Amino acid sequence: MKTVKTILYTLGILLSINACNDGIDDITPQEPGTDELAPTVTINSPQDGEQLIVAASSPVPIMLEVVDDIELDKVTIHINDEVLETITDFTDYRRYAPLQGHGLDIESGSYTIRIEGTDKTGKSTLSEQINFSVAKMGNFEPIYGESFYMSFQNHYLDHESVESATVTGFPGFEENGIVGAAYQGAEGASLSFPVADVFSGNEMSATFWYNIAQQGRSGILSASPSGSNNNRVAGFRLFREGGDDAQTIKLNIGNGSYDQWFDGGAAATVDPQTTDWIHVAITISESSAAVYINGEVVSQGDLGEPVSWDNCEDFYIASGGPHFSEWGHAEDLSQYDELRLFEKALSQDEIKAIIAAEQ
Repeated sequence: MKTVKTILYTLGILLSINACNDGIDDITPQEPGTDELAPTVTINSPQDGEQLIVAASSPVPIMLEVVDDIELDKVTIHINDEVLETITDFTDYRRYAPLQGHGLDIESGSYTIRIEGTDKTGKSTLSEQINFSVAKMGNFEPIYGESFYMSFQNHYLDHESVESATVTGFPGFEENGIVGAAYQGAEGASLSFPVADVFSGNEMSATFWYNIAQQGRSGILSASPSGSNNNRVAGFRLFREGGDDAQTIKLNIGNGSYDQWFDGGAAATVDPQTTDWIHVAITISESSAAVYINGEVVSQGDLGEPVSWDNCEDFYIASGGPHFSEWGHAEDLSQYDELRLFEKALSQDEIKAIIAAEQ
């Protein structure tokens, strides 16, 4: 009886499949049609005059899109008026636009690029010429034991990770920094990195050169808990307050339970009208913190507990960021150069050695 049921069940399935197929036409091939148009070629990166900065071991990504109405035959990349590569293998036979770009094996230098798309009937399109340059970052070798370094040489990269900051607004560069170019702040502008990529442990230091703009208040370096503004229970906030002729640099640190202030008063006050570049450093150990200007202590004291990074998602440069701007400590219009971060508390002698080497 069981065998009969199985046979009947199988026959039912076969009849059902046959019924479902009734009325469905067989798939028949369709001719693609006449190839009427030449391919279109678009280069999204580099832009004319752009500098591409990549790690020394990485290819240079070219963001391109070549599309044909019927079928591509090849995509040819011309560098400095010579054929560097020809691509003939396409996943989509009508389009070539790799998501991560097409990587070119070229070194640092200045180049021209033109891209040509050719279809199966021989029609081709050659793009306009684009001038660009490549700067390859070598393997990072910390000079002073730093774990993070921004030189601001016309880019917003951390030399250690070769990762770019998230850029908000439209900051720029000042040609005459301490070492080459420098960061130039602007209204609504800031840079940021994930805290987890920058800080770890209970000790840290930051050193940088700073040319203060004449404005009331601003954030300088900030890593604050997310979720609300002016929550200072964790992370740290380096900022400045005052008028056009007297700006006081202050530090606030949160340990997870409460925050502590390091206000140097007159010792930490700078006149932007008579002073150009100064060197600023902060150090945070497990038990103390200090602020330095030009290698001299302007504020210091004990910490009740070590700094906490709880709920601190982003580290902001040249701004208090969205979580420390309630009191006007928003974007900074000042100039920054040679920003270095350390996973330890530097000594005063180490800070002075950095100053002497960079001047």
